[in-house]
This record gives sequence, structure tokens and C-alpha cells, in this order.
Amino acid sequence: MDTAGINTLWGNLIIEELIRNGVSYFVISPGSRSTPLTVAAAKNDRAHTLVHFDERGAAFHALGYARATGRPAALICTSGTAAANYLPAIVEASQDSLPLIVLTADRPPELQDTGANQTIKQTGLYGVFVRGQFDLPCPDEKIDPRALLTTIDQAVYHSLRSPSGPVHLNCMFREPLGPPEKVPDLSAPKEMRHWSESSSPYTNYPIPHIAATDESIAEIVTTLNTTDRGILVVGRLDSDAQRKAVLEFSRKLGWPTLPDVTSGLRSVSDEQITHYYDLALHSDKFAESVRPSVVLHLGRQFVSKRLLQFIKSAEPSDYIVVNDSPDRLDPTHRVTRKIECDLVTFCHKASADLCTPDCLSFANKWKQATDAVDTLLEGFQGSGTAPPGAEIARCLVQKLPQEYALFSASSMAIRELDKYSPKNRSIMHVAANRGASGIDGTIASATGYAAGPGQPVVALVGDLAALHDLNSLALLRNADPPVVVVIMNNNGGGIFEFLPIEKTGDICKEFFVAPHGMTFQNAAQMFDLSYFPVEPTNGSYVEPFGSTLAKATGSRSSSIIEITIDRQTNLQRYSEMILNIHKAIEEA
Repeated sequence: MDTAGINTLWGNLIIEELIRNGVSYFVISPGSRSTPLTVAAAKNDRAHTLVHFDERGAAFHALGYARATGRPAALICTSGTAAANYLPAIVEASQDSLPLIVLTADRPPELQDTGANQTIKQTGLYGVFVRGQFDLPCPDEKIDPRALLTTIDQAVYHSLRSPSGPVHLNCMFREPLGPPEKVPDLSAPKEMRHWSESSSPYTNYPIPHIAATDESIAEIVTTLNTTDRGILVVGRLDSDAQRKAVLEFSRKLGWPTLPDVTSGLRSVSDEQITHYYDLALHSDKFAESVRPSVVLHLGRQFVSKRLLQFIKSAEPSDYIVVNDSPDRLDPTHRVTRKIECDLVTFCHKASADLCTPDCLSFANKWKQATDAVDTLLEGFQGSGTAPPGAEIARCLVQKLPQEYALFSASSMAIRELDKYSPKNRSIMHVAANRGASGIDGTIASATGYAAGPGQPVVALVGDLAALHDLNSLALLRNADPPVVVVIMNNNGGGIFEFLPIEKTGDICKEFFVAPHGMTFQNAAQMFDLSYFPVEPTNGSYVEPFGSTLAKATGSRSSSIIEITIDRQTNLQRYSEMILNIHKAIEEA
């Protein structure tokens, strides 16, 4: 078989074996060296493909797909800096335990370190941020094709088993890349006959189920049953099964429950849910009165730095973390027990023996505080005196159609949602890239988050996050289901005005906030997207944003909503609101 033929055969084998392992979504960036992989994906009837010219956006799209589905997508790109552009998304996937298969085409060994065009050292390119890295040799008839299949099987297993994450397959190809005059038959090698006649991977790797021992669960339940000053912190949850199990567990436990916005439980109207814990903890007097002796943390990380500082200063006698990851989740170094197990199973087993003491007095303190904040925020909403970020976050959660999910950028956007989301609906899908908490790739991630389950998405982003990811507006144009991007444009890095650097005045403005003076109307036009500008009416965003959101989501097509925000107004109103919260909590 000639070089083009064996390249094509190996490309077919790689794509086919990935599909047999459940990896059927391929995100492709065009390039020559990756021809055998791209053509194989294009011709396989069971492969679902998306083509995007920007490798960085393509990788974040695949990341969003994995975040929504729990399944890896496969990335395909050519050699050189194309592969390097995957790195930011690979870092995020690694930090947040999201599965990803990365197929980078490469030049053959004889062209390495020779000054050959578009040739860099791709072996180990992603360093510690991949769960596995395999260099596939140039296709060769002398190599048993079973070695290729078993390598693919092992790569997918490494990507899916705990801790899940990205795996890099570096695929070398010699020219001619193909296609050949005669397409090779998958069943041609006689040793592959049984494989080609089946639909299963060559090597099947069942994913192990990690369960806590009965003894460790019993020890935790004993601790829970002997304290009347405990809080339940709920971090990021990854499935509806987890959300339902944790919600039922919190009802049985009866402790004040502090859910992060990415838990999906932030807006549930249960009595034990403390919705505005971040805002309430601004009051030192309140924080001192509700110091917990036990903290039970279910799920992954949470957004609120104020909650993190509160737990650190509270010095609980027990801080127990339960999730399905072996990784440490302890930035304050206060965790006393870490259980790695299936969260749903833990909640069901632990609930059976829960018999917690009466904590009504302690729970009432949390409830009175969060009710006071809720009353205050409701009074502010639409008054023309609320911080714009608060109005927008609350209005978005209240008005978001039930069939839509919500994807948030990091920085101010996720913090606004975490602080202000109201208690007006059931379980809600809210996602964000919080592994490394970068603002790049948010729009691309939102399109992948929509594509995975086939659910429309509203993405809440700041102006800098949107500028970082302008190329990904091309993904919106043909997105199905649609993605509506809500851009809060405060003309720069407004978050820095909430940090100590703000005291430096002009230095903060020039070097940190970095005003840019741009809007996104022309960008929308360039990518053929509907554009809806939003300005406040009588100082309030409630009516203009609410009606615009309804129009955009009702159109069933992707679009951009741009909300103009004055940074100084937001900062001033926020400061005034916090003073009012202090007063309201102390009066309560």
C-alpha cells in the first residue's frame, strides 16, 4: 500500500475507534497535515462534525460540549501553532476535569529540528495539563494496526476515568497525505476481520465506580447528627441526578444550605436554601453570629470569595468535602475530611441514617438575614437606584425561558449571578469556565454547551470577555440550537474598581480597567447576527432588558444583546446597597 493509502487507512481506523468508544463529535480546524483525520471524520456516517477556522475557539467549543454532556469531543488540527492555540481550553479542561480528545497532526521525525516549515516540537506540548500523551508514529504497514486501536482505547479511558480530562494524541503523517486513488477497506488486514465485523472497541475499558465505604459514610453521619451549628455548602454540580440527590439530602439534613450558582440549586425556593449568603456575610456582626462548627461541602468549587474567607475565619472543627474527584479542594487549608465517591450514592446512603438535632435557632439567623436581603433587593429592582449588575442578573434569571440554559463568563458576570440570583424557579442549568477562571473562550464554550444536549443558551459576558472571543461569533451564525449573547459593556475591566488597586486612581484606570471605547454593533453586522442595544429607562434596566431578552429568545435565532453600563454608577450604587444591607440585617 502506498503512503497516501496507509495514511488514509490509519485515519479511518482512528476515527472509527473513537466513535466505537462513544466519541462521535469532531471539531475540526482546516489544515493540510491533518488531511487523513479530517477526511475520515467527514466520510464516516456516524461522525458529527463542526468546522471552525480558529483553533482556540474550536477547543473551547469542544470544552463546552464536554461540560454539558460529560462526554469528550475530539479536536482535529494541523501542525505548528494551530496545536498551540488549543492550550487555554486544555488548561481549563484539566483544571475542571472535563474529558477531551486532542488529535494534532504532526510532521514525520525526519523533519523535526530541521527548520522544516510549520514544524514545532509537539511532543509534550501541553505539559502537565493532559491525563495522557501518546505519539503515534507515521502510518506503516509493518506496524500491527491493533497497536493503533488499543492506543485509542486507552486514550479514551484516560480521558473519562477519574479525574477526567484532556488526552493528547500526536499523529505524524508523511506526504503524500491523500486521498489515495483506491480507498483502503477497513477489513483488509486479516487480523482485523473480527473487529471490522463488530461495532465495539478493540479493548473495552469499563469506567470504575468509586464508592465511599460504609464506615466512612457512617463517620460523617455521626458528625452531622451531633451538631446544631452546621452549614451545607453546595459547589458545582454536573448532572440533574446530582442536583436532585443533593436537594433531597439538604431537605433531610435541615441545615442552612448555601448553593453556588453553578450548582443549579441557587434559585430553588426551599426553606433551607440561603440564597443571599454572599451579601449577608458583608455584615461582620452577622458573620460572627453564625460561625459554624461543621461545614459539609458537596460538589466542586464555588464562586464566592467572601464565603471562602468566612469558612477560613470560622475555624470549623470539621470541614468535610465530598465529590467524585481525587483532587484536593482546600485553598484555605481547613478541610478535615475529603471523601472521593459518587455524590448521588453518598446522598442516598447518608440520608438513610440522618437524625440531626434541632438547629432551628441557628437556621433562623440565616433565614432572617437572607429574607432581609431579598426584601431589600426586591425594593431596589426597577427603582432606578439598584446597581445595574444586580438588576441585570436578577432580571435574566427571572425572565429566562424555561427551556434555556445559562452560560456565564468569569470575572463580574458570574459574580453578579452568584450574588443576586432570585429564588423564583426550580433547578436551573448554569455553567461557567471556573477551572482556571479565565475570560477567554466564553462565547465558544456557550455554543458547545448548547450543541451537546441540543438546548438553547443565553451567555452572559462582559465586554472584555466578548472582545477576547470575537472570532467565535462565527459559531453563532449557524448555531442550532441558538445562543443569545448578553454583553454587559462597562468599557473595560470594571472588576478592578472593586479591588484595592482602585485606590491608585489614574494608574488603575489606565493599566487595569483599560477603557477601550468600543461597542459591538459592527461586530454583529460582520457576522450577520441580530443586534439589540439596551439603555436604562429612568435609571433602571428591568423593563428595557426584560423586553429585549424576550424578543431575542423568542426569535429562535442567535443574536447579541449589548447593555451599556456606566462603571461609576454601578460602583456608587453598589456601595450604597451594601450599607443598606448592613442596616437591614442588623434590624432583622
